[in-house]
Amino acid sequence: MKKGFTLVELLAVIIILGMLVVLLVPNVISILKSNNLRVYKLKEKELLRAAEDYIEYDEEFVAPTNEAPVKYLTIQSLISKNYINKILDNSSGEECPAFVKISKDGDNYNLDPCIICSEYKTDRDFCTSSMYQSL
Repeated sequence: MKKGFTLVELLAVIIILGMLVVLLVPNVISILKSNNLRVYKLKEKELLRAAEDYIEYDEEFVAPTNEAPVKYLTIQSLISKNYINKILDNSSGEECPAFVKISKDGDNYNLDPCIICSEYKTDRDFCTSSMYQSL
């Protein structure tokens, strides 16, 4: 009686495992990327909620006026007042620049969050690194 596997049996197992890897790896990568996008969208909502709280409760907030209808609130301001924690890049772990554009629309305010990470950037025209650096 022989012990062990034949070369043909080993090759068959290796081929089957290789096919499974080829089929599964792209799906796993796709799932991870879509989850990353969801995480950044949640971070945008968190930034938006922090800005809303800042506007509502912070005495230092200066509202936009008709003369200056747009203001920008940096994440550093929100962090220093404990409204939010740092937003970290999922891939590098570094802090992402972020800010909120506050515009006056009649009696209401429009808030637009912006996050700029190495693998994600909010899809808005005003959301650029140069805009963040000028704040």
